[in-house]
Amino acid sequence: MAILIGGSTLVAVAISLSFLALFQIVNIKNKVLQLFKGHHKARRGLRRSKKQKKGTAIVGSYFFFTVAPLEEPILPEPLHPYDLSLLRPCQRCHRLDAKRQCKYNYCASCCKGKHDSVCKAHGTGYEYAVRTVNEAVSYGKYPEVDISYCNLKKCPPNIGSIGTFTASLNLSNNRLSFVPEDIGSLSGLEELFLQYNHLAMIPSSICHLSFLRELDLKNNNLTSLPNEIGSLSLLNILCVTNNRISSLPSSIGKLRNLEELTLHSNELAHLPSEICLLKDLKLLYCGDNKLQSLPDQFGKLVKLEELDFSGCELVKLPESFSNCKSLIRVWLCNNRLVQLPVQIGNLVNLKELHVRKNKIRMFPMSMRSLTLYTFTAQENPIIKENQRVKLSDSPTDSFPSLLELSARAIIRTQINEWKNEGAVPTHLADMLSHYDTCSTCGRPFFKFFSYHVAFHLVGVYYKLPLYEYCCSPHNPISCSVRKHQLD
Repeated sequence: MAILIGGSTLVAVAISLSFLALFQIVNIKNKVLQLFKGHHKARRGLRRSKKQKKGTAIVGSYFFFTVAPLEEPILPEPLHPYDLSLLRPCQRCHRLDAKRQCKYNYCASCCKGKHDSVCKAHGTGYEYAVRTVNEAVSYGKYPEVDISYCNLKKCPPNIGSIGTFTASLNLSNNRLSFVPEDIGSLSGLEELFLQYNHLAMIPSSICHLSFLRELDLKNNNLTSLPNEIGSLSLLNILCVTNNRISSLPSSIGKLRNLEELTLHSNELAHLPSEICLLKDLKLLYCGDNKLQSLPDQFGKLVKLEELDFSGCELVKLPESFSNCKSLIRVWLCNNRLVQLPVQIGNLVNLKELHVRKNKIRMFPMSMRSLTLYTFTAQENPIIKENQRVKLSDSPTDSFPSLLELSARAIIRTQINEWKNEGAVPTHLADMLSHYDTCSTCGRPFFKFFSYHVAFHLVGVYYKLPLYEYCCSPHNPISCSVRKHQLD
């Protein structure tokens, strides 16, 4: 009897242990489903029923049980007064939060600890600039000092002490409103970059940099240049684009080594005659100004290769313009030009000519000798071949008047005293102010002349109306003889 009771007890214990193990297995499966819910489908023996509610699953063929959906995590209270979406961990220490505006994604301590950090959010630009200048001062032989893009509002205090061995100083792309006077003590400086700042004036001490070869001042608020700028006798490149300069100092004519002069986008109403003394000038850009005329001696710039006067208010070009025989590219768009110089054909090296948006009806006959690769003249009132216009004309008189001959002699001999008030009669002064030149011999004339217009190819693709003036219609052979003598 005892044996039977003992045996039944063992069976009951075994059954209890079996059910306990079964429940443990079900519990483990429940936890597995919670971990992999929403990421993986049930594998073998684990299927979801589409008709059941979310959280109910079928396991195998016999066991049915319900899996509770995952609960949303409870975030702790924010420790920062601003939105948590703006926070991101520091890319260096991974412990503190980085500022959203920091370009390195660093926290404040890591950003300021970075040696070459230039960050507007943490204000490290000035510290970097001071550190760079101090290193240059202590070393004494830094050939180049670059503290651009540092968000500087003022220069480091000892910038004038970096030594005479520094050849290049870059202060561009900051917010400088002035440059200290002691910058003129950098006597060995050859390149000075001050573009993209807020400078309203340039200290005259810059003119003491006698070895300076390049000076870049574009995109500032300058209204004038120092009068002593002519002291920079070795200067090759001067750029003052996009400022508010209304006039140039006459001393600019002393920059005899200047090769590139950029005056684009200013408020210039005229160019000083001294600019014609820059005989080594190769590139001249003066577009988007208020220029109405050019100096009469402009033709002295014999080495000029590129010229830009687009967006000005030019009405006429000086006849000496045709003496700039090294010109390769010329931009004269968006002006008020009525005609081009008669002897423009002397520009034998000219390859590009742009005269869009002017008031030109005809072009000089001398353009036939040009070999233009690019020529643009859109939006001009150019006459057409089928247009009814007067294509030739001759004077009614047989010989020029004495007044005509006197005026021609005054212009030909370059007697400029007639410009003085009361030097000549009023009607003669008015006549001397407006004259043209002969297409053949290049001599001046006023009212006694003949002309004719014909359509010819210019370059390869451009058929244009070309006019030809003759100052001696009563004796056209004399024009050819004078031209032969001049050649």
